[in-house]
Amino acid sequence: MSKGELESIVDRVEEYLAENGEALTFSGAAKAELARVAGGYPWFVHLIGQETLILVDREGFRFVDKNHVETAIESLPKKRLAKQFNDRYLLAVRDSSHREYVLRLFAEWRDEDIPTSDIYPKAKLLGVTGPSTYLGHLTQQQCGYILVRSPNARLYRFKDEMFKVYVRMRHSVYVGVDKEVRRALKS
Repeated sequence: MSKGELESIVDRVEEYLAENGEALTFSGAAKAELARVAGGYPWFVHLIGQETLILVDREGFRFVDKNHVETAIESLPKKRLAKQFNDRYLLAVRDSSHREYVLRLFAEWRDEDIPTSDIYPKAKLLGVTGPSTYLGHLTQQQCGYILVRSPNARLYRFKDEMFKVYVRMRHSVYVGVDKEVRRALKS
């Protein structure tokens, strides 16, 4: 779905709540953040939006800002509805910060097909020696078959594009890996 379509989901929720005596408003920035992190998937707008509403209600707020959305995203790994994604993430990363770097580098690539020629140099900048080893792990059962070879032999893609979005949105297991990956990709 487009960004506008995803934001309209939030508009409909606001209308529904107002019709039922619950005046609650999302800021434009909160709607935009929900649409951005959802990566085109309405399910993520619903999941994060629901958690945001629970958080805001618990705190007694009537206005949802971007910080509330970010706090809801941070809590996703603990939520039952996102458990399948969290379990897959933990299986993929397991006991390796280097594997998490590689996984997150692949997830941040916006096209479906991901060139190792662009990912490997960034991984090496992040201190990952032998990134192809960790890519290999992510293509095997022990790590959940996260990545698969594209029809073009030098490209890979996520087996599940929705999981790719989840990887981008959640915080890293190893402290700071998510932020380091984003910085490395900007350089």
